[in-house]
Amino acid sequence: MSSTGQQGPKTPGQMLKIGSSVVIVPIIVLIFLIKMNLGSGGVDRASMAPEMVLSRIAPVALYNTGAPLPEPQRAVALTGEQVYNRLCMTCHDSGLNDSPIKGNAEQWAPRIAQGADVLFKHSLEGFNAMPAKGGDASLSDEEVKNAVVFMVNASGGNISVGESGGDAAESAEEAPAEVAPAAAEEAPAEEATQAEEPAPAAEESDAPAESEAPETKPADDTPEASETTEEAPLNQQVPTQESV
Repeated sequence: MSSTGQQGPKTPGQMLKIGSSVVIVPIIVLIFLIKMNLGSGGVDRASMAPEMVLSRIAPVALYNTGAPLPEPQRAVALTGEQVYNRLCMTCHDSGLNDSPIKGNAEQWAPRIAQGADVLFKHSLEGFNAMPAKGGDASLSDEEVKNAVVFMVNASGGNISVGESGGDAAESAEEAPAEVAPAAAEEAPAEEATQAEEPAPAAEESDAPAESEAPETKPADDTPEASETTEEAPLNQQVPTQESV
């Protein structure tokens, strides 16, 4: 039995047609895919601009060697309660790292006794396990002080943000008042010492004058005086011998 339907091409013309279809069909499919890609947008020329290319290949971060950038300022400062809920409550609500719990007057009493200046300094510069400004450098000094005032006043204290400035002004006013009397007392003392100093100098100047003055000896004690006294009788005797 023979099957004519399963026989392959036998003539060269049939083989050429089959071979050309095998080559041409993939090429047509490839061209079709390229046109579809270009038709959907393809490469955006604006994205290939030099500025866009540089922005895509730029490093993730840059090291600033110039002046530090100014910190962004908020239009309205945060209240003490807002700063507390944002940063402070993690430790001061649970007593973590031996932090005084807000509202516990017994734990806050020794710290309140140190004064508002010390509390503000610790909150701004850091103290023990607490970082400076609670770990948020973007907070202003006023906002940090607001949080301290909120905790202290809720724990038996009574301070305000401007209290440290008032204390400083009072101390500045008292300081010149204390310095002025001290300077007034020192001035007469220095004048008195300067007035007394020339007296010893005068005594010292007199002492060398007395020590340098030559001692005068009696004329009779010198050898020359004795010789003159001895020669006097001889001179008187010479005329006596001539007369004889």
